[in-house]
Amino acid sequence: MKHLYLLFVMTLLMVSGCRQTSEKEPQPQETEQKESTPEQKTESTEPGMAVDTNEEERELTPKDTVYSRYGRTAILEDGSTELISPASHVRFRAMGDTTVVRLETAGEAHGYALVTLNETFSWKFRLPGSGISEIPIPMGNKDAWHELAVYKLTEAHNGGVIFHGAQAESLKTTGIAPELHIEFIGNSITCGYGADATEIPCGEGVSYDQHNPYEAYAARVARELRAGYNLSAVSGIGIYRNYREDRKETMPEIYGYLYLDDGRQATWDPDGWNPDIVSICLGTNDFSRGSDPENRAAFDPEQFTNAYIKFVEDLNLRYPEAAFALLNSPMVTGENTAVLEEALSKVQSHFSDTEIIEVFKFEDVGLAGCATHPGLEDHELMADQIRPFYINLLDKVAERDGLLVE
Repeated sequence: MKHLYLLFVMTLLMVSGCRQTSEKEPQPQETEQKESTPEQKTESTEPGMAVDTNEEERELTPKDTVYSRYGRTAILEDGSTELISPASHVRFRAMGDTTVVRLETAGEAHGYALVTLNETFSWKFRLPGSGISEIPIPMGNKDAWHELAVYKLTEAHNGGVIFHGAQAESLKTTGIAPELHIEFIGNSITCGYGADATEIPCGEGVSYDQHNPYEAYAARVARELRAGYNLSAVSGIGIYRNYREDRKETMPEIYGYLYLDDGRQATWDPDGWNPDIVSICLGTNDFSRGSDPENRAAFDPEQFTNAYIKFVEDLNLRYPEAAFALLNSPMVTGENTAVLEEALSKVQSHFSDTEIIEVFKFEDVGLAGCATHPGLEDHELMADQIRPFYINLLDKVAERDGLLVE
């Protein structure tokens, strides 16, 4: 029962909040804590097979039998996995002293990936725009099973990251099976745009060099709740209009497409994805002055509210058992704050009391990231603020379903 599961989760959070690094775990070196360019090796074998080296022979495991996929992903003809949405990822377990992860960008531009080990250590990598990168991950105790995950750190329109499999002495499926699931729908805030200028300062590089959806509020709070999650988030997107005048397709129009792009109309209808919470954080770009402020029409509260209601109605048909969270935006400030919150209240009141739809308001969140977006510390604060709200929302779901234990 999910209410009991939440109690278990919160107990874990209290116990593990001050967890210290085990001496037996591998210690990330200074170079591993920073963005690094993976060593490039010439591919000498079929995709997904071991590299011909003098090391101990590694297990050769078919790519489609070991890896669990999360978020918007696609299985390609050769069995590799394309990670599409921000923070989409694959999970598996490995045994040995080192696991080699094989990644490639889908286009000619560079990309970014993050590899985690045992939910404790993480390494960020810059992937070049061509060729397969073979990334060695040190695992410490070679006789134990280790949990690994590979995350995409860029958005769908930045191009995919292709996971060609991993090599280790032994591989098997993930040991993590979340009972809770959250669908996050949003814009640049949700996908961590401009959040991480640790390696490349704001204003340098390309627009996605400072992306970090893994450390954005949505992925943070999902991990804290031990929830499986998906980020359907696109920078600049809105409910009834976008930031860019030349991009006409809004989130309600592209949500059903796998690539979140009207130009690539493969549908997204994942089997078995039934989130407990659908969390929507949109409105920033509808309120903005946009890319052409001189010719931008004034914000239309009625059009925004009607489009929002229609979107929630469509999502409710897709996810009939889910609770809905309607979030305000830390980037909508001044008088617009009250206008947005009034619109969200109207959306909430449109639905009957049998639907679980609640409004959440972030408070006093800074914008220390690039282009006046939340920075890493701001996202941490956002996750801290919204976590109790999600727990309360899940309690209401449990009560509705007769699972709440007194």
